[in-house]
Amino acid sequence: MGKLGLSGGLAAALIIIGAVPLWAQAGTAEQTLPEVRVTGYGFTEAQKATATNNIVYDSAALENSSAEVLSDFLAEQGIGVYKGATDYDHTLLTMRGFRTDHLSKELDGHVLFLIDGRRSGTNNATQIPLVNVARVEILRGPEMLKYAATAAGGVINVVTKKGGPDKLAGSLEAGIGSYNSSQEKLKLNGLVGGVDYSLGFQHSEKGDYNDAKGNRVYHSGTDGINSLAGNLGYTFNDVHRVGWSTYYYAVDKAHRPSYTDYVDNVVYGPTYMDRYNMSNTLMYEGAVDDESFSWQTAYTFGENWSKQYSQGENAFPMAAKFDRKIFDASLTYKGDMFSLTGGFQNLDYDTEEGKPGTSFNPPNYATGGTPLAPTGSYKDNAGFLNGDVKLLEDTLILSAALRYDHFKVSDKIFNPNTDYAGILRGYTGDIPSGQTYGHLSRSLGASYLPIDWLKLRGNYTNSARPPSPRELTSAYYEPYNFWGYPWNKKEVTDTYEGGFDLNSRHVNFSTTYFISYTKDYVYQHNDPAVPTFLANGTTPCNNNTLENSLRCRQRVMNADKQVREGIEMQLSGNVASALGYDSFELRPYVNYSHLFRMQELYREGYVGPGQNYYGAWIDAYGGWIPKETVGGGLRFQHPGEKLKANLNFSYFGPTPAQTTLQRDVLTQTSGWGGFTVANLSLSKGLLDFTESQNLELKLNVDNLFNKDYVYGNPNSTTYRMPGRSYYMGLAYNF
Repeated sequence: MGKLGLSGGLAAALIIIGAVPLWAQAGTAEQTLPEVRVTGYGFTEAQKATATNNIVYDSAALENSSAEVLSDFLAEQGIGVYKGATDYDHTLLTMRGFRTDHLSKELDGHVLFLIDGRRSGTNNATQIPLVNVARVEILRGPEMLKYAATAAGGVINVVTKKGGPDKLAGSLEAGIGSYNSSQEKLKLNGLVGGVDYSLGFQHSEKGDYNDAKGNRVYHSGTDGINSLAGNLGYTFNDVHRVGWSTYYYAVDKAHRPSYTDYVDNVVYGPTYMDRYNMSNTLMYEGAVDDESFSWQTAYTFGENWSKQYSQGENAFPMAAKFDRKIFDASLTYKGDMFSLTGGFQNLDYDTEEGKPGTSFNPPNYATGGTPLAPTGSYKDNAGFLNGDVKLLEDTLILSAALRYDHFKVSDKIFNPNTDYAGILRGYTGDIPSGQTYGHLSRSLGASYLPIDWLKLRGNYTNSARPPSPRELTSAYYEPYNFWGYPWNKKEVTDTYEGGFDLNSRHVNFSTTYFISYTKDYVYQHNDPAVPTFLANGTTPCNNNTLENSLRCRQRVMNADKQVREGIEMQLSGNVASALGYDSFELRPYVNYSHLFRMQELYREGYVGPGQNYYGAWIDAYGGWIPKETVGGGLRFQHPGEKLKANLNFSYFGPTPAQTTLQRDVLTQTSGWGGFTVANLSLSKGLLDFTESQNLELKLNVDNLFNKDYVYGNPNSTTYRMPGRSYYMGLAYNF
């Protein structure tokens, strides 16, 4: 028997062996599963009012996963996650053809990560741990506009746990795994008088890994990762709560191996990265006695930075830092017929960047080799109104939202006399160092329930994202590979979606069709090589002089039009309950997404060199976005036997071939990707000390079938992803 069959048989056997003796015990009251929302009949009030494909992953899905960070969990659920082999690498995430920024810059992404409804400060889902998380939500439409108008791909909200109902509960876990890895966790939560608290802390480290062929990949380990998430609150008069929440994630020396990029014919030596993200929120929540009116206000502050040491530990790193301050407040009315929420937000971001010594020394910037210097500012003042109305005995629900944002984006070091001299040749006007943008976003939807367990829905959402500071004015001396463009416009996206949800006692099924039209999409593009300002030129980029190479270099500019069209499906069912067994759960699940098209028209009506590229509709998947992703598996849990298992398969489809233009020559590059990776997680209660104190054994096997794979072009990154790895831990629960 081959390795695939042996590993698959072992995984299935472990689940079945645990399940077989339980059939005879089914139906006893003390072993009945606790009520779980996803297995209920019909829809909750919040679900009825949702006219978009909003998804909630509950605690059962989180606890049965082997994932320790958000990116790995979402990959298991069929979200497109483009992940590097080491903790050094940036992790990209794509939803509906929109993606996070490839350098993890929050302001540049089209998918936004929140923690308890506030911006996380990072666009890297690997930097969001799951150690103290109650659920994960994917929000679109009116719900999305409560938080932001800049996330055309959707908002992912990570909701942390609150303490209670016991005075003290938690767990302490320690374990070891493949590649000299180790992990320790501490979880605490409780409720004492009016004080609730929860805390999760995790430390991990790992050495160099082996790929699926058994080859050791040197300089691939991580010296240490520390993460913490906490929530503390005091409730008085039953309906008022003041609280503080904190989030912290720090990576110490995540190493990257040396490798050869055969596309660009460049050899990259080993290096390492330090990362840090911190967020703190002070909040107050209140309501009237019957909770028909409620309100909240919060102040969030934090910072995110990364440092890449490519020239040794004693040299200045390539670095970026983002300080953020956010104030928000809202008031909500909930009535029998309609609900309404209004609020406002103030965002204030300051950016700093630095790079190692260079031959370019900007005149109004610290000399090459500075650790960090102020580079940009991003401010947003926004107000929103969100509501729904119930008609026809609550079977027809109309939802709507309005949100107005006033953005101010500026560069603190931009010098137009030097930064763009000779590049915008022929232009003699003023070159701005910043822009202001205003936009009214809106969303309108309807959901109709002809029967209790079936919901039909449709929604339209308009949203907008301004260029970030570096997308406006980034220049050659900043640690970014592309020039900005000071006249970039805001992006505007119109998304239409329709579908249905079926939520019976045993089966949950959802299908959504969507299409998004984006105007003035901001991304790096080859400049059409014009000799005068914005004129259709005739001079091709056909030599290597400095001026031509700069003018031909990619810069961040608006594309006239983009379109994305696709379908999403989610299916799960509890086989055990369907057969009349309520003492345990046996739930197969599958999540599927497919892009029918993702295309761009860079310059409508363009005539000139490269017009088959600049002036035509071309595929715009890039090297990161797959046409198809699937996440599925089999989940099993039996509370009476204290046994849980999850066998997961994650499929990342191929990225289509790309059309690029290099010096006025159209080039077709082949696509890559298309692989399936399986993970297995098991946990079993071993020994009960008291009713609430016990020992639990945990076993995780990642890349169960030892798949040999790599994200992206295999000729560009020659080190492969890790092979099969194991983790075994022991947890003391109390």
